[in-house]
Amino acid sequence: MRKFCLCGVLILVASLSWGKIPFGLFNGDRQEDYQTKQLWAHIINGRPITLDLELPASQEANRNKWERDISNAFNRWFTDTARNIEQSGKAGDFADVMPILRRGLKFGSNGFVIHVVVQDSLDDIRQESRSWVSMALTDLNTQTMYLPTQEVADRDMASARLPSTPLWIITAHEFGHMLGFIGQYPRENARHMDQVGPRSYSSKTHPMETVMSEARPSRKIGCDDTDGIINMIDQQRGGAKGARAGKIWESFCSDSQDGFRDGEKVGKESYQIRYDSRTTEWQINTGNGTKKYSMNRTLMGEKKDWAFVNPQDVVSAEEIDVVKRDKENRPIKTKTNNGATVYYEYFQEVTRKAAFMGSKLAWVETVYQDRSYVHELEFLTPDYRPITLKWSKPATISYKEGRAAIELSCRKNARGQITCDASKDRLARQDSLFGDFRKMDPSSVEYRVAKASAVETLTAWFEQLPDNPSPDKN
Repeated sequence: MRKFCLCGVLILVASLSWGKIPFGLFNGDRQEDYQTKQLWAHIINGRPITLDLELPASQEANRNKWERDISNAFNRWFTDTARNIEQSGKAGDFADVMPILRRGLKFGSNGFVIHVVVQDSLDDIRQESRSWVSMALTDLNTQTMYLPTQEVADRDMASARLPSTPLWIITAHEFGHMLGFIGQYPRENARHMDQVGPRSYSSKTHPMETVMSEARPSRKIGCDDTDGIINMIDQQRGGAKGARAGKIWESFCSDSQDGFRDGEKVGKESYQIRYDSRTTEWQINTGNGTKKYSMNRTLMGEKKDWAFVNPQDVVSAEEIDVVKRDKENRPIKTKTNNGATVYYEYFQEVTRKAAFMGSKLAWVETVYQDRSYVHELEFLTPDYRPITLKWSKPATISYKEGRAAIELSCRKNARGQITCDASKDRLARQDSLFGDFRKMDPSSVEYRVAKASAVETLTAWFEQLPDNPSPDKN
């Protein structure tokens, strides 16, 4: 996950800034933050939230109104999300979250404490945030929110020649940080949302509809906010419950191409291909329920679910026929030249593919579609050797076989020729696909021949590995 931090400023402080230099500060791993988890536990389980309100002397006579307005602004995340779902006609589809949303926050004593400090000047807020454009801020360590009065906010916006922003939006924005949402920023044309963090659920294809925008907040709890609240509830509960469990649902933004499952963003129509590092299992659902595949357990005798393949057959496999595409025209099911059926999952910046020979899993591919473009390929050989090929063209390729590893630094020249630097490769002393190196003297001719054969074979494989993660979309 990407993290966003402004160096030299207090960590875990989120600032709301409009006008000349919109920026925000937020620790991206909000799901690991204890305070956020505790807040959500109280919300989901209907336990009380205690509002600790500090007002300036000029506002003390209006305490009841302040308490009512702040609690209403907090609750709009839930009541408005429930309304958005009901107006879409999907209340039945989200029956597991509707009771939480309709109930909203339960305010009372001896609950989870949220401190709100109202100030009739921006000086203290800007000194705390160390930003001369901040209007409000939230300290996520202490769950303390600093807010201006409406009059102070209006004067500041007018000085920047910007329209007035209702105080409930400022309050809801800051509470959104407490809920775990990161600030949103407009893209280059200042019209569309950009994803800037793990709590960003907005599509990049539609005008922003979120109060979490740092520059142009929505005047309502929008479709992006609705997506985010549902996903956050799913994440806090370890996945969707009831009929939604394990199923993809579409964004509430009508022109978005996003889909979500169990609190995570996926393609609307992609399959489920996940790796659980705790159990070392692949969890794959191609439409007939989730099935688990483990290389470790396979080596212990559970071999019936794997198709054991020769490495050459895997690296030379070519997807020649797209059987099914999603609404973005991306392939989600293909056929290869050696008879395998390949299923796709698009998950954030990762593309995963699972290839099956009949009902047996043959190999799994993972492509990280960021600047590094790292590609991993995993399979089992006929003699039950777990193989992992990892490459990032045109830079490097690595081969792993159990604990054994041969790492080569390879380059492709202008003519497309690949050369690998054998002087930098590492060969573990283990029984390998290329020979039993445990029985070889590293200074022997046998060792050098076996090593040269490994380098030659891996270089040949590298030449056959694809540059692109998926077939042509056209």
